[in-house]
Amino acid sequence: MKSEINFDSAHFWENPKVFAIGQEKPHANMFPYEDFSFSKENKKEYSSRFKSLNGLWYFKYSDRPDRRPSNFQKQSFDTSAWDQINVPANWELEGFGVPIYVNDRYPFPKNPPYIPHDDNPVGSYKKTFTVPDNWQGQQVFIHFGSVKSAAHFWINGQWIGYNQDSMTPIEFNITEHLIKGENTVAVEVYRWCDGSYLECQDFWRLSGIQREVYLFSRNAIYIQDYFVKADLTSDYNDGILDLNVSIQNTNNQLWNGTVECEIFDNNNDLFFTKTIGIQSTSENSLFSIKEHLPKPLKWTAETPNLYQFSLKLIDQEKNILEVIHSKIGFRKVEIMNAQLLINGKAITIKGVNRHEHDEVTGRVISEESMILDIKLMKQYNINAVRNSHYPNKARWYELCDEYGLYVIDEANIETHGMGSNYSTPYDTSVHPCNLSEWKSAHLDRVSRMFERTKNHPSIIIWSLGNEAGNGPNFKAAYQWIKSKDTTRPVQYEQAGDEENTDIVCPMYPTIEEIEKYAKKNPKRPFIMCEYAHAMGNSAGNLIDYWNLIQKYPTLQGGFIWDWVDQGIAAYTKEGEKYWKFGGDFGATHIPSDGNFCINGLLFPDRTPHPAIWEVKKCYQSINFKVIDLKKGIIEISNDFDFISLSDFHINWEVSSEEGNICSGLLKDLTIDAGYSSQFQIDYQFDLNPSIEYFLNLQAIFSKEDDKSIPFGHEVAKEQFLLQSPSRKESNDFFSEKELSISEIKESYQISGENFVIQISLATGLLTSFSYRGTQYIDEPMRPNFWRAPNDNDFGNTMPERTKIWRYAGQNHTLKDIKLVKQSKHQVIINTTLILPDVDCSFKMKYSITNNGVLSIDCYFEPGSMQLPELPRLGLYFKTNSSFTKIKWFGRGPFENYIDRKHAAHIGLYEKEVDHMSHDYISPQETGNREDTRKLILKNTNGAQLEISGSPKFSFSTLYYSPETLTQEKRGILHHIELQKENAVSVCLDHFQMGIGGIDSWGAFPLDKYRYSLDHYTFSFTLKASKTL
Repeated sequence: MKSEINFDSAHFWENPKVFAIGQEKPHANMFPYEDFSFSKENKKEYSSRFKSLNGLWYFKYSDRPDRRPSNFQKQSFDTSAWDQINVPANWELEGFGVPIYVNDRYPFPKNPPYIPHDDNPVGSYKKTFTVPDNWQGQQVFIHFGSVKSAAHFWINGQWIGYNQDSMTPIEFNITEHLIKGENTVAVEVYRWCDGSYLECQDFWRLSGIQREVYLFSRNAIYIQDYFVKADLTSDYNDGILDLNVSIQNTNNQLWNGTVECEIFDNNNDLFFTKTIGIQSTSENSLFSIKEHLPKPLKWTAETPNLYQFSLKLIDQEKNILEVIHSKIGFRKVEIMNAQLLINGKAITIKGVNRHEHDEVTGRVISEESMILDIKLMKQYNINAVRNSHYPNKARWYELCDEYGLYVIDEANIETHGMGSNYSTPYDTSVHPCNLSEWKSAHLDRVSRMFERTKNHPSIIIWSLGNEAGNGPNFKAAYQWIKSKDTTRPVQYEQAGDEENTDIVCPMYPTIEEIEKYAKKNPKRPFIMCEYAHAMGNSAGNLIDYWNLIQKYPTLQGGFIWDWVDQGIAAYTKEGEKYWKFGGDFGATHIPSDGNFCINGLLFPDRTPHPAIWEVKKCYQSINFKVIDLKKGIIEISNDFDFISLSDFHINWEVSSEEGNICSGLLKDLTIDAGYSSQFQIDYQFDLNPSIEYFLNLQAIFSKEDDKSIPFGHEVAKEQFLLQSPSRKESNDFFSEKELSISEIKESYQISGENFVIQISLATGLLTSFSYRGTQYIDEPMRPNFWRAPNDNDFGNTMPERTKIWRYAGQNHTLKDIKLVKQSKHQVIINTTLILPDVDCSFKMKYSITNNGVLSIDCYFEPGSMQLPELPRLGLYFKTNSSFTKIKWFGRGPFENYIDRKHAAHIGLYEKEVDHMSHDYISPQETGNREDTRKLILKNTNGAQLEISGSPKFSFSTLYYSPETLTQEKRGILHHIELQKENAVSVCLDHFQMGIGGIDSWGAFPLDKYRYSLDHYTFSFTLKASKTL
């Protein structure tokens, strides 16, 4: 009997040819309802045919297979002393074992198909249940949504099967194993198995029963599977219903009945019906329907029109045996002329990669979390998601159908630790993609993905897997899926431009590489399966990608890596929340890739990072162009693929440093997809030639009943410079009061009405600036060349490569200081600093006028030393912590950088210093604002310091210095480990290099966002005031 198998000798978990035993065949996601009314609700928990086994199970954790309890599956085995665990759950997050995060390597020694016998934890699960009385005489099945990674299953001590693919469902027919009264189900889960070699994805390595478990019942005759293709005719006007249904006859006796197919529209009106007579004499019977349906509403991500679809299985006495219900969408996916088309139109993929991740429960995902993700994606102009790198929870696909997202469904295959194309060289003789003994496992995972989700309109592309090499096994998988489904393309990044991918879908190509592809007359679409690695303070140069995507038709977008930081919520002893990453769980012997799992556009709790605003801007589908600014003529382009702009209006305003000057509204935007129209804005007012004016445009969603985007939500924006200010001569120094200058404590002290300024004779630095008794300089103002490395910097060795600049500003020596002008109106002092670390000089010309205005002209002059690029160039000082409010006229309100400022419009903003930084999970550069015209630091007593620059400057005002934010290695600190300083660190920058955004393991910021050694000149003006 099955229960007598010696599992130790069988070694199922080290045999690539053994991965699924005793299970039902994979099939479409469905539930057999007892009647039509229940099926329409699509709530299986309301059905009398459903019984949940979620909840507490008895659980025993064993650290290795030979220490697991034997014979625990027997009904007589006493588990009362065992722990209890939630199901679904990952046992490492329930206090058993250690969560492991590694990216592209295995957490065990690499020797496929073998797994260490002394380090392979086993979880033994057991639960009792009773079968409802009204299930008597029916077929009873048990469903496990996901079990990771390998598992044996028993009912009442009888072994019923085995499974490995950990991200697709497992179902067993347990009818013959049930007894009257109390039954037991037992599951033995191995953390690692040979299948783990196929699951080397960039995520937390977690274990256990991680999706729902339930029983369900069916009649002896039931619908085993169905494939409904809701296609369109070649002119895209009419629908084609192509339906294949499989009937299972467990009686193996002649059975006559009917299958009734019905389709209802959103108004619950019958759109189509057809009844087919069935005569079944065998275990499995097949039948099909193909019908032409006139003018259905079409499904796209912009117009997610769905129809209620049902299959009723009816016997000769007209009894409904079961009802299968789903929602279908009519749409056609094609590739023509090197473009991906939906319903005949080339689309643009504005996508993200998404792991299933919850900050508390790991890979146990709630419906509320899924809906939140989808709503946020839609609100940030994201229209597509790649299920990286495995099939997701079943409800996810239904929600993507309903809300409207394009989906790439991806098979649960990644062998990154064995090497992958375009990344890590590998030995083809041992790589699973090339070995015949692994072929069936590859095909099994691809087929299980396909069969479960084949009926979802949101899935427009199948993916064979991720970073798993390319060989005969993937070519066979490509041929298999193409033989089953001709309505969708298949992609595989590792295939490059080989025959087993319909789309060229690279990872992290450079700007130059994608333009090179576009120019070579390609035959296939180019859609980046991963790009713009969003680790930490990243997403630089996104606009550069999108300028090219909009230029070349074959470049159709891509999927940003990735959606959400994979941090695990934790709390300090004081109750402060933070997020753990790899290596934070105390087991030093376990491999870890640190904070490389922290690379999302959102925090783990779905709070956005600043980079997502740049994504929203680059992904917007309403765009603006100036035709004639003087006449107020602009062009509005509808870059949606399908919808008109009738549900949007445009808010416009003219603004300056003084705030909003005038505003208005453009309505009735009846612009069809792909078209543009010109509008005239009436902003008649007298422009002051000395003031800078901007025209700001916002596209606002004005539909009130949308499921994902709220009424009044901004979907697009643009800003145009309306007028540059004319240059005006300053007369600030003309005043009746006279300046005095003296030498006090080795400093020049310049005094005027209510102010005192000191410049050190020893260092040449500004050491004091007080006004009406308030001191503004707590630490001398010095040159600064260093920025705290971000994650991309660590990847391209910037901390080591540019370390020579780190202390160059501190380690200066004074070469010369001269008082070059002294009058009752003005004092000018020139200083020359030598920077011995870098063999450069830094000159400063201080000009103080008699009304307390201090101008500092800076001259950076390189020497003969060969030096790396400058991380930044500017001045740094500290002011006291009473200056808690910051006001500026420049880009904002969120942080922005030279290569990530497209979404940050110029305006007048005000924030607390506390809110000027972004608390990245692992500390790094933060808080910069570009293109600043004016900066004001204010305290609660009415004192303020106004700073302007020439040319425009960038700045940050933080409770952390660049040195405090600097880690010696990536990911060794968490934000909560930083101590806020009792001062405000102020960086006034001529420039700061770009943050980068191609990848986080080698790519530099684009050349145009880097600064090489050169002569640089810039200046700042400081003026203090105080409200009395």
